[in-house]
Amino acid sequence: MPAKSKVCTKCGKRKKLEAFATCRRRKDGKQCHCRECKAAYAKALYARPQKRAAMLERGRQWVAANRDRVNRRARARRKADPAKARMYNSKRAEYKRAWYLANFARMRALAHARYVANKKEHLAYSKAWCQANRERVKAHKAAWYQANREWAVWNNSQTHLLRGGI
Repeated sequence: MPAKSKVCTKCGKRKKLEAFATCRRRKDGKQCHCRECKAAYAKALYARPQKRAAMLERGRQWVAANRDRVNRRARARRKADPAKARMYNSKRAEYKRAWYLANFARMRALAHARYVANKKEHLAYSKAWCQANRERVKAHKAAWYQANREWAVWNNSQTHLLRGGI
């Protein structure tokens, strides 16, 4: 008959099995620390900047080394419950849109600061790109002119007047 409770090795309290996360390697299938102790330990560890950076880097490396495994598990989850995947994706899109709208001014200011700090490099890159993609630029300008013909004609006439033309 399986035990209904277990003693946490961290706090020493006897708790129900639901208070422990699963662990496939252990006989009883549960971790030796309760969820509360595990959360407190992780929070304290994550609060230290060096440890936090090391943990994040280790996680990134693991994901990069196991990309096919991560993708396989994600596909299996999406296939097992497509409705949940759609709901998650829509919520994620809503969250990203709300974040973007809330931080638009700040992100715009950062982008402008980056541009100002690297203006010469940016202009050189743009000039080189335009020279390498002349046909694309020409097609883009022609399409814009067709879409904005009235404004372009009006602007041209205003420019002509400003330069002293009749």
